[in-house]
Amino acid sequence: MSLTSTEIISTLSSRNLDVGYKSLAEIPHFSKMKDMIRGAKRLADAVRNKEQIFCVGDYDADGSCSTATCVSFFNDIGYPIKWVIPNRFTDGYGVSPSVLERIGDTDVIFTVDNGIAAHDAAEVCKERGIDLLITDHHTPGSLIPDCYAVINPKQDDCEYPFKDGSGCFVTWLLCCAIKHELGLDTDMGKYLDLVALSTITDVMPLVGINRHIVKYGLQKINTLKRPFFKELALSMGKDSFSYEDLGFQVGPRINAAGRLEHASLAVEAILASENEAQQLVRLLTEVNQRRKTMQSEMTENILELTEGQKDFIVVHSDSLHEGIVGIIAAKVAETTGYPTIVLTTAEDGLLKGSGRTVGVVNIYELVNECSNHLEKFGGHAGACGLSLRAEKLDTFIEAVRAVSRRLPREAFEPLNTAIGDLSPANADLDLYYQIEKFAPFGEGNPEPVFHCKEATIINSRAVGKEEDHTRLSLSWEGKEVTVMAFNSDVNNYPKGSKITFNYRLDLNEWNGKVNLQFMPTSKVKIK
Repeated sequence: MSLTSTEIISTLSSRNLDVGYKSLAEIPHFSKMKDMIRGAKRLADAVRNKEQIFCVGDYDADGSCSTATCVSFFNDIGYPIKWVIPNRFTDGYGVSPSVLERIGDTDVIFTVDNGIAAHDAAEVCKERGIDLLITDHHTPGSLIPDCYAVINPKQDDCEYPFKDGSGCFVTWLLCCAIKHELGLDTDMGKYLDLVALSTITDVMPLVGINRHIVKYGLQKINTLKRPFFKELALSMGKDSFSYEDLGFQVGPRINAAGRLEHASLAVEAILASENEAQQLVRLLTEVNQRRKTMQSEMTENILELTEGQKDFIVVHSDSLHEGIVGIIAAKVAETTGYPTIVLTTAEDGLLKGSGRTVGVVNIYELVNECSNHLEKFGGHAGACGLSLRAEKLDTFIEAVRAVSRRLPREAFEPLNTAIGDLSPANADLDLYYQIEKFAPFGEGNPEPVFHCKEATIINSRAVGKEEDHTRLSLSWEGKEVTVMAFNSDVNNYPKGSKITFNYRLDLNEWNGKVNLQFMPTSKVKIK
């Protein structure tokens, strides 16, 4: 039986997305976050006393946005700071001792989007008389680094009520607190485009205050006043960006710099002036294209190694590029339906890699139960990074699969499961616009997916430059509609065949006309 619009809107309303936060004005005050005032006072004093401040970022999109946010803020208040992002291949993750060596003598170091496990760095800073402030949003371990301040809402004794912000959100709150300590009137809303971008690219749950940050930030992005976004729009042939554009096209370009080159390229592009932006965006796009080619070839090879594995996929190969093991893990997890860790051998002889999850499986909690086999480990519910000695690999695999087998099988189910059947007779533009009121959709607030239990193919035609997509004309519950079967062979869809698929509602705008269209989210299958 087909869902009605009332039933669909009732289902979406029951998600309780705002969780008590009705607008940006209700962002909880920064003073509620543990060590925030202590950290802000120290940095404000450093500004007053003209001390040298160093920011240590991270090499992913959240880390790049975090670094760009604080660099912009300090530039805007007339006190430029020094900044560095670790090299993924020579420094490893976060504020490591090798990064501290490069920094040399300084007065204050603060991290953004990293540091919650930086115990060695904290000891080095104490020995050298450097005040280390950590800002992070990753899940802490049982021990917190011993340093001047640790600002992370996920600490057990932190009373900040919203725990699911990005690393850039925590960075932004720190900048707000410094502004307060210095008595400045800086417009803090100008940086929310980067907080929104980080929230999307780091796959933060789109609930609570994150929803309002993304809505407002997307509006700011689409003014195209920041040269970075203006040049991206030109290079991508867009007038504006959607949530999907930022997550699936802009984010990968930023991440590609840290995966294959150096993430400083991404930060420089985000901060670029009108004169600099075009060249830097072009470089990011070229690096990302190289990443896509490598990823496609390596993923195909890795999938062959997963044959026979179940419960939890762990794959090791020396032929992998260390910078893209995370996105390969994501593709393998999506293909196999199991949480996946992909490892390669690093220069120091350790096996290093990344993990990605499926369904509602919390990969951080799962792998953390087996962390006694690991050298280093960190992450959050959806993704993790780790390193271990080669001789520990087999025992680690055995342990992590044992933990995985204890989980209920429904935890592994894909999150794009249809909420029910929706007949084309019950789908119209009014329903689409009602659904859009619950946007942005993403992590924690998936776009509603519906099921077509049976339609009949009237005609099929190959389309696309490579003729690798199929346009299907269907007879579906008394209506004739058109559906695209992407990445498919037209010969698989003979006339008269019955098909089934999951789909979402979308708009098709052409020559001033707006029509509803049904976009498959699963393979269009012959019944």
